[in-house]
This record gives sequence, structure tokens and C-alpha cells, in this order.
Amino acid sequence: MKNLDDIYYEWLLDYICHGIYYQKRYDYSRLLYFLYETPFTYSMEMDKNREADGIELRKGFMRRFGVPPRSSVLHRPYCSVLEMMVALACRMETHFLYDMDEGNRTGKWFWEMVDALGLSFSDRSWTDYRAAHRIKTFLDRTYFPNGRGGLFLIKEDSGPDMRELDIWYQMQAYLPSKLRKENADEENCYI
Repeated sequence: MKNLDDIYYEWLLDYICHGIYYQKRYDYSRLLYFLYETPFTYSMEMDKNREADGIELRKGFMRRFGVPPRSSVLHRPYCSVLEMMVALACRMETHFLYDMDEGNRTGKWFWEMVDALGLSFSDRSWTDYRAAHRIKTFLDRTYFPNGRGGLFLIKEDSGPDMRELDIWYQMQAYLPSKLRKENADEENCYI
């Protein structure tokens, strides 16, 4: 019988490991569990909102499944990097990028963040050291000014130094190029 933490972890994965966005990938179970076990820390005050969103996912799980408030899931001492990223991908989909014709693309936005972090290596090529180094680069904000090594990658000449923005504003800097690309793809479908 699975414990509650395992059920919660699988529930998180349901957001991001379905559909065509995940089927094209190899086995990423080590990466996903690594992100789940890694605490999300931040140095910019506004990033506490990303932590709060991750914890809100936990509370949503508990409400949905009738888990008592004193459960160990609610009292986990930190928001994980996985929880923060899943919550952010959910916000991107529901608040900015939802397309009725495309359906739910939360997984797409999550895996684009994984790619920007440089963590797109499967279990076959996994090393703890490499993953830990890339997550440390992200959490310490020592990635490139264009966001390479962080969650959102923009063209170098098209925007601000991503290291100086909190995660929400990094997403805001990233979205216009994503929307332009999607609109261009849509226009090309009719040529």
C-alpha cells in the first residue's frame, strides 16, 4: 500500500507527465524525484509567492482527497523545486497560455523550464552531481543573463538581465516571445 507522500508525488506528476509533451521523452523518474526532494530556496523576496503556490498545490491535494490537516504532506518543512515548477506551469497554462483547441499544456510549460535549466537528461545519462550543480546554479541565480540555466530563456538582445528579476517577472519577459511564436505557428498552418 502506498503512503500518502507517494500518492501526492504521483498526483504532482499527473500534471506534467501525460500527453505528447512527455511521451516524446525517455524515463525521467530520477530527475523528477530529485526535483521533489530538493527544497526551493530563494533570494528575491517576491519569489516567496512561488513557494506559496507550491504549498497551495499541497493544500489542493489535501482538499481534493479529504486528507486531514495534520497529515505529514501538509507539514513537509519546505516547498520542493518540483512543487514550485508544477505550480508555475499551472499558472502559465491557466492564466496566460490556455488554448481551447490545444487542451491542457501544463506539461509543455514544465518541460520547457526543464530544458532551460539544462536538466533534459534521462535516467540513462543521469548523474546526481550534474543535476545538483544545475539546480544550485538556478537557486543561486548564477545562470546567464538571458536565463539559460534558469527557468526561462529569452533572446539575449531582447530583454532584461533575467538574474535581476523575480521568477514571476522572468515569466512575464518570456511570455511575449512564446505568444509570438505560437501566433506565427498558427498563421503558418493556413499557408
